[in-house]
Amino acid sequence: MIKYEKIKPKVYIETTVVSYLAARLSEDVILGTRQQATRQLWEDYSDNFEFIVSDIVITEIRRGDETAAQRRIDALSGLTVLDLSPDAVVLAAELIEEIQMKEKQHPPMDPILEECYRMKEEFAAQFKTMQELVDYLKAENIKNKAAGWKYISPLAKRHKHD
Repeated sequence: MIKYEKIKPKVYIETTVVSYLAARLSEDVILGTRQQATRQLWEDYSDNFEFIVSDIVITEIRRGDETAAQRRIDALSGLTVLDLSPDAVVLAAELIEEIQMKEKQHPPMDPILEECYRMKEEFAAQFKTMQELVDYLKAENIKNKAAGWKYISPLAKRHKHD
């Protein structure tokens, strides 16, 4: 008889989600509502999905106030990190470079596009070339693996158990 291991759908968690989870509840009505909704979704659905992050998220959550950074790291403890091949890192950097910057709309547009714009602006301010970004991401990957983060290939196969 073949037994199949239950595989949870994977959901990528970006930095804003982690910040909403770990930050003190904001007095700003909109931000506070987003924090509460994020926390409720995390509590209600974390058993139904495998949440994954990337080296970029880990790098971003380490920034800022040490106490707040530790709360963000603690919120991710036990999560899986998406292990990107060098080719995937180069492709991601190329995609970021190709994003055409347009004037931001107010109120903000699609949150995913907003995040792409934010990342592109941040990378442009921090790195002179895409190769610098690629080299940085590769170094972060090595550092995070050495720190004990659990990694999974984006092409992981589903296994069946006898």
